[in-house]
Amino acid sequence: MPADQVTPNGYPGVLADLAARFGDARGAVIGTSGPFRVSQPEEDAFAALIGDWDPMHNDPAWRMAAGDGPIVLGFHVLARVEQGLRSCPVIAGLARTVHARTVGLDNVRFPAPFPVGALASAEISISGVSFNEAGLALTTKHRYCVDGASRPVMVAQLLTVVTARDGDDGGRQPGPFPLASSDTAPVLIRELPEGVPVPTSSRHDSAFYDALPRRIGQWLGTTPWTCISDREAHAFALLTGDDGTNGHGDLPSRAHPFLSRGVPPLQLLALRAYFSPLVGLPVLTDESMMAFNYGVDRARWHGAVHTGTRLRDHVQLLGVQARRPGDHLVTTRHILEAEGSDHGALVADCKTLYRTSS
Repeated sequence: MPADQVTPNGYPGVLADLAARFGDARGAVIGTSGPFRVSQPEEDAFAALIGDWDPMHNDPAWRMAAGDGPIVLGFHVLARVEQGLRSCPVIAGLARTVHARTVGLDNVRFPAPFPVGALASAEISISGVSFNEAGLALTTKHRYCVDGASRPVMVAQLLTVVTARDGDDGGRQPGPFPLASSDTAPVLIRELPEGVPVPTSSRHDSAFYDALPRRIGQWLGTTPWTCISDREAHAFALLTGDDGTNGHGDLPSRAHPFLSRGVPPLQLLALRAYFSPLVGLPVLTDESMMAFNYGVDRARWHGAVHTGTRLRDHVQLLGVQARRPGDHLVTTRHILEAEGSDHGALVADCKTLYRTSS
């Protein structure tokens, strides 16, 4: 694809070259990662960061019916996609001249469990290349597989906007935060209803989930405030293969080279596991139920968030689908509010599979 077919006036140099190279490679694999393993201590630390300390992820003595041991959290796998893209040879070779920012996710699914300690690898291919008012918009497909497994443990589409670093931007200055497309207008927080949480229950059995469809379309309330510290953001970055020097959201770095004042975008999304129980939707395994991260239909980030900023979630129930006996697929919308901002920093439609005991 010739660069002049995708490059508007004002985007010379490195972005035009990158557009041409990725355009020519559309549909092809542009990078691989691995092999890698997620150890039990790494999984424990990640689960603690997002409030998902669950036996199926953290107790080595726990066994599923199929005889498997603990499995890696879906969000732990998903959080690796940013670093996977940055490690692709073309992007890595331009690290000093371009900056890649995550702005969205589409069609994230976890088809098979990822056992803790299993050997895995990732394959990244280019799906789309275009320019918008913010910069070069890339859509990449990420496929993670465990050695010897017939199905991948994760497939996801990542939306990224690439901008030139200072000195090679053609005099153009992108907005305060780039959007991937025009259909991702941010949500105004003041327009969200208060909502009513799902009543607390001591037993999350089939009867509990059979009653949920009555709430479809309703808002389940707003969670209490919380925040992500510098140390938590740094730990998250290290656990997902990033040393934190990328400056998430282009926020100014502190003196320590490994610390950035921006919360990693995928860490904001992973907070869903912490927020969901606060509106009555459990995530932790109990005697009646196991909860699995089924995927993310769509997620869009609308701004960078400083560490230390107070955050809360506005949750809406979008759907409840009965699957095989005892299985309920629940879809929720999460609008993350960062204190001081008029619009949501993140809007994500997530799916959770609840499996109840007979």
